[in-house]
Amino acid sequence: MLLELGKIYGYETSAAINDAKKKFMNMPIDKMGKFDKEIGRSLFRDIKGICRAKTYEPLINLYNLAKEHNLQKTEFFGE
Repeated sequence: MLLELGKIYGYETSAAINDAKKKFMNMPIDKMGKFDKEIGRSLFRDIKGICRAKTYEPLINLYNLAKEHNLQKTEFFGE
């Protein structure tokens, strides 16, 4: 799905911020608590500022919007 979004919009799936890449991972909502617990441990302290967790729902919504955008673009330009 991420590759499809990148293909449609022509961008990478992570955004450059201050010469570094902001990483994210998607997971089921029931796993967010475990992620928050584990990311709070000293072992993962260094990645806490560069790694964000998201649930699948916003990604699915973004994907559906991208598909709709691509369809409308194709219809408009007749590609």
